[in-house]
Amino acid sequence: MRNGRGARRAAPGPVPRGPAGMKALNIALIVLTVAVASGAALLARCAWSSANGGVIFPNVSACGINFGGMTVEEAAERLAESDFAAYNGKSVAVDFPSGFRLEVKAADVGLEADCVKAARELYAFGRYEDPVRRTLAYLRCLFKRHELFSLPRFHLDEAALRALIARAAACVNVEARRSSYVVEEDRVKYTRGKTGLRADEAALFGLITGAFRSRSYVPLKYEPQTTYPDELSADELFALVHKEPADAAFDASFNVMPESRGVTFDLEAARAALEGADYGQTVEIPLKTLEPKVCSGDLEALLYRDRLASVTTQLTDNEVRSRNIQLAAAQIDGYILLPGRVFSYNEAVGERTEAKGYGAATAYSYGELVQQVGGGICQLSSTLYYCCLLANLDIVFRTGHIYYQTYVPYGMDATVSWGGPDFRFKNSTDYPIKICAWRTGKTVTAELWGTKTDGTYVQMSYEINERYPCGATYTEDASVPKGSRKVADPGRDGMKVTTYRSVYGADGTLLSRRLEAVTNYSARNADIRVAPGEKPE
Repeated sequence: MRNGRGARRAAPGPVPRGPAGMKALNIALIVLTVAVASGAALLARCAWSSANGGVIFPNVSACGINFGGMTVEEAAERLAESDFAAYNGKSVAVDFPSGFRLEVKAADVGLEADCVKAARELYAFGRYEDPVRRTLAYLRCLFKRHELFSLPRFHLDEAALRALIARAAACVNVEARRSSYVVEEDRVKYTRGKTGLRADEAALFGLITGAFRSRSYVPLKYEPQTTYPDELSADELFALVHKEPADAAFDASFNVMPESRGVTFDLEAARAALEGADYGQTVEIPLKTLEPKVCSGDLEALLYRDRLASVTTQLTDNEVRSRNIQLAAAQIDGYILLPGRVFSYNEAVGERTEAKGYGAATAYSYGELVQQVGGGICQLSSTLYYCCLLANLDIVFRTGHIYYQTYVPYGMDATVSWGGPDFRFKNSTDYPIKICAWRTGKTVTAELWGTKTDGTYVQMSYEINERYPCGATYTEDASVPKGSRKVADPGRDGMKVTTYRSVYGADGTLLSRRLEAVTNYSARNADIRVAPGEKPE
């Protein structure tokens, strides 16, 4: 079944090797040998060149330039000639009207390229320490171009440029000078302010950056901005210089605060002068002195100028009593009472003690005559009370004696005692009052000095509303001859007395009449001495 589907195909026999086949085989072997030898030679050459060439590998390029086969120096020079180093050695200058020049070098703001560094980077490409890797890198460079870097983008060191501009501005800027003035004795010297200059640092930054971008190195001219001073108007100057005169015045304690002169100038004339002044020009404005209306001497003359009232009363023959009154008078003499303040007799005189020089003299205690240290000083308080009435002052507290006293009119006495009662009055005038008190021989005087603001005066009057006749007390005394009597104390009648204060104008017109006080004096029996056995039933 040779021709059937299942017939087995005969296996091919060996190909006969004739002359043609051998020739082809030999050619193939030769080609292979040459190829291997060439490859080996190429690798050997690459290995040697990569290690010993001293030049940049083939097809190593940058910025579109093939630097293969160049030394580092040659590559650096080629880069320096290209746009890679377009800013190297370049600068932008800005001239100011003052003659100052700002020169910004590309190197100062980071625009200058390092060609040597870039050339070394090109030379270093593919130079591995491993010789196999280095040889293969060289081999690749033979057949493929390698672009390491392109032209750098424009990138400027902004901080460095701004610092240069700031230093230049400090040299160029001139501060505007504010208007000023000096006040002299008779004039004001006003100097109008001066204009200044200010470099716009942001604008300068834009100018210099733009010049570098466009590679335009023609010197730029820049005009700084003019700044103007804060002006001082004539009205503002007037407010600063004008001063009203100050009258002398009293402080709270009525010390005299001295007056002061004022000063002013013609405002309209000053306006014209200031408006016509150039920057930096000085003009003079005449001053006018304003005198105060009230001077220190005027006020000092007011103080204690007028005697408001004066009362003098007669002393007794008791020198101890008179001495007590003299000591008390010395305590209140010269006392200054400010307006609205209240004077206390007890506080001013103080406690009456022997240590202070007071002696024992007749005084009343609960209606009885006793010897008391400081006795008699009620005469001074009564004298002062009567003086206050005549000066038309406000009486704060007053107590009449238990018995009527003869040294002042009825109802015009004031008794005092340490611990009470006291005599107090108020300075109801507008000025301080000075109390003066002194003893002269057989009299004691109290005066009030102050400042009268009108011509009014006071007259005191009294009415005896009731009388209480005194009785008599008889005492046997062996020294009294029989049939005779000795009056040791005549006694005093009692009475009720009403006092009135009448105020008159300077022309004598009655302005007011008011009840001042109601005083009740007790009756004191007469002390009559008789011989023994002659005392009346």
